[in-house]
Amino acid sequence: MPMEELLKYSEETRIPAIVASDTNAHHHAWGSDDCNQRGYNLCEFIAATNLEIINVGCEPTFCSDGKKTVIDVTFASSSIASQLCDWCVELNDTMSDHRQSNFFLKYMKPKPIRVCNWRNTNWSIYEQELQGKIGLWFGKVENPADIERELTKISSAIITSFERACPEKRIMRKNRVPWWNRKLKTIRRKANHAFHRAYKTSTK
Repeated sequence: MPMEELLKYSEETRIPAIVASDTNAHHHAWGSDDCNQRGYNLCEFIAATNLEIINVGCEPTFCSDGKKTVIDVTFASSSIASQLCDWCVELNDTMSDHRQSNFFLKYMKPKPIRVCNWRNTNWSIYEQELQGKIGLWFGKVENPADIERELTKISSAIITSFERACPEKRIMRKNRVPWWNRKLKTIRRKANHAFHRAYKTSTK
């Protein structure tokens, strides 16, 4: 479907559009090192629509025979652009000249992964915590129920002591641009809006 028809359908149905495209266009607006005529034409087209560029950074999306460029561009309707986050280029092999671009909608963004590395355990803290919780005292044990109760206490003391001595750490997503933040995202949206207004003003 031609882009014009897709955007017309999106506008008529009020369904936001998200487009990931191999544009073969170069422009600084989506991270290319240079600009070509196709890039200028695409920028003019974007300015005349309600689309916003979602690309972040300048990681090449196309690699072939030593040539690396950013020609794969993700666009989204302004009504949903703010809901897209963590756009990045995956560096794993895709069996193609083009790399995989990923992003999330905020409502489907996966929860951060948290893990603990037992090699980093502070065993001094572990012993102190465990000693404070258990010490040398055990409750009165007269029947199987008492044994079960005391074992539960010991198990809980061991686990909580370990958690204090080896706290979980968040694993960051790979390939995320480290310098990108909410402030820059806001500035980019304002720049996109200014670009649209400037283009429409110059064509009147």
